[in-house]
Amino acid sequence: MTLNSLLLKIETGQPLNEKQEKKLARKLLLIPSTFRTILHILLAILAFIFILLGITNSLEPVPSFIAYILSIGFMVGLVLDMFLPRMLRLNKYFEAVNTFYETKFSGLEHFDLYYIGQHKSPHVKALRSNKIYLLSNHQQLMFIDDYFKDTEYKLPNYYANGSTVYLRVLDPIKNDQSRLSIAISEIDYFHLSNDDLPITKKPRNPKYHLIFDLFLDQETRMDDYHYITLKLLNGAVFRISYDAYTALKNAIPLRER
Repeated sequence: MTLNSLLLKIETGQPLNEKQEKKLARKLLLIPSTFRTILHILLAILAFIFILLGITNSLEPVPSFIAYILSIGFMVGLVLDMFLPRMLRLNKYFEAVNTFYETKFSGLEHFDLYYIGQHKSPHVKALRSNKIYLLSNHQQLMFIDDYFKDTEYKLPNYYANGSTVYLRVLDPIKNDQSRLSIAISEIDYFHLSNDDLPITKKPRNPKYHLIFDLFLDQETRMDDYHYITLKLLNGAVFRISYDAYTALKNAIPLRER
């Protein structure tokens, strides 16, 4: 399968099998390629050779600066081939993910979107992931399961905040029933356990902040001392990450305890 056909499956909500996951990782250049490794070694050797030819002036009567120019050209080619193709392909992958979520969240444009951690409860079977989406306005809160799962294939470090992030694909056990809607009138209160919150690191490049915050970051932002308790009038209790504080503060400021 081509890269475009694999990305089309993601856009249209079709889970990949294990073989297709590996093929996607290979197409995105996340798995080392023997051909590309040999090419990089060859370009490095040629760059080194032409530097030596320039230093020793061994190309006479050709000026030595020509050798330096060729050496620089080989080094630039090496650097570009190491980073540019993978970056362009990953951009296409994230565009496919964005298209998928635009379809899934169609009609919810007036909601604010957050990506939060949750304490999985057997009483809330619809939400099966450690990370879920919270969409909020002043009428309701909507919790939507993360449709994706991590694979074993690592993404480049510049997408992360110092932690390891992985290529993500659609999880076949998730579906459109993996969501829960709660009217604001059903909420009793919410409570932040501790306002001394840890600092959340971001990727160095601001260009990747949104991708990290809403898709790649798998830290639940929740421990024994830092979490939010959300209690409903029917007695149901949710334990969610402190990332949800801004959403709840904006939606139901008078119900904070």
